[in-house]
Amino acid sequence: MSDTSGEHDDQEEPIIISQQNERLSEADEMVRRRLARRRFLRRSILAVGGLSIVAGGAGALYMMYPTLSGQFGSTLDLGPKANFLAATPDMLRLNNAGVFFAETARAFIVHLDKRTHFLLTGGSLAGQLAAEQATRDSDGSFWLALYWRCVHLGTPVAFRNDCLSFKCPSHGARFHCDGEYLSGPAPRNMDRFPLSFDGDHVLVDTGQLLHVSRSSDESWPDTLPRLLPIPQVGCE
Repeated sequence: MSDTSGEHDDQEEPIIISQQNERLSEADEMVRRRLARRRFLRRSILAVGGLSIVAGGAGALYMMYPTLSGQFGSTLDLGPKANFLAATPDMLRLNNAGVFFAETARAFIVHLDKRTHFLLTGGSLAGQLAAEQATRDSDGSFWLALYWRCVHLGTPVAFRNDCLSFKCPSHGARFHCDGEYLSGPAPRNMDRFPLSFDGDHVLVDTGQLLHVSRSSDESWPDTLPRLLPIPQVGCE
């Protein structure tokens, strides 16, 4: 009996050990798979994060590029003041006197002679000039940098020598030489950029597009303080 029992135990023991080894192998394999999944997820997260950083950096560089490159979107040096001859509103001639198109700045540079007649005086004049971003020069003349696109739907406007004003060719919005609204579907005055000087050079900050908002009054623009008399010539 005892010998038979011993032989039976010897036969069972290898089977039990084999089963245990199989279980251990399965457990090891599960652990290895979990670790592999964790490594995969960790690497995926790092990869996505890296791509996000790269994309964000690229976007930031794209936004900064105009400023870094000195192109539109930065402060541009348009050259000497002498290139922009001043004129009174009744003597303006595109690219000859008083109003000039600066292609790099996408703006019209308006230089009004010191003899220009304004409708306002004193503090009212100074306040309205400041509100409309007009820059006074040391010789008493005034400068403006007007963005070239109509504030209605974005069509480039043209300065018309025949009617001494800007007019949109698409829907007929008309603006005075200082960018003030005259007629048509435009919701406000022409937009403009800050203009300053560096010695005798004219600088335009094309990174800041400024709006001269219309009045909330329904009678606008009749209630808006005007800087200049309305031109007496038509503009067909």
